[in-house]
Amino acid sequence: MKRDRMEAFSDGILAIIITIMVLDLDIPKDASAASLAAIFPNFLAYILSYLYIGIYWLNHHHLVSLFKYVTTKLLWKNLIWVFCISLIPISTKWVGMNPMQGLPTLTYGAVLLSCATSYHFLQNEVTRMERERMVTLIMVGDHLKTKVSIVAYIVAVLLAMQYSIVAYFIYLMVALMWFIPDTSLEKWHLIEFMRDDRH
Repeated sequence: MKRDRMEAFSDGILAIIITIMVLDLDIPKDASAASLAAIFPNFLAYILSYLYIGIYWLNHHHLVSLFKYVTTKLLWKNLIWVFCISLIPISTKWVGMNPMQGLPTLTYGAVLLSCATSYHFLQNEVTRMERERMVTLIMVGDHLKTKVSIVAYIVAVLLAMQYSIVAYFIYLMVALMWFIPDTSLEKWHLIEFMRDDRH
């Protein structure tokens, strides 16, 4: 199977997830500032989750571009990652309704941890498939960031019950770490494009 179907399926799921989160946003009951303040935590949770999904979409796009055909093992690992991502809307809604409560904060972190762990397995499978190509060296930075993210999520989950605000800070810092792009992969694609264009 070509990679296009896997990428299209994943993109479709991510688009649906974002749509669900938007539809889950509450509308102020009236035109007062108090009503607006009441839904503000839910809106902040949506922004953070949207940022995470956007980052995953971008990195998944780069990851898929490293190969042309998929294996059954790769498909299953991608499905597991998509499953973990699909849990983001419900955890976002819960944490938005209970922003400073330990259990929702912990659950949100656990979902992010599952997303990072499953994505790490997906990265490893691509590296294994493409280990003979120099492009795998470019992925070292992303592998390191994924491992750092997993450790950070574990710390956040352990702290969530007692120190929710610290856990939120860790979630935000991990997102900002991924927000800074690694341009090496884009440079590699440009080199490959120019090489193909000459042929």
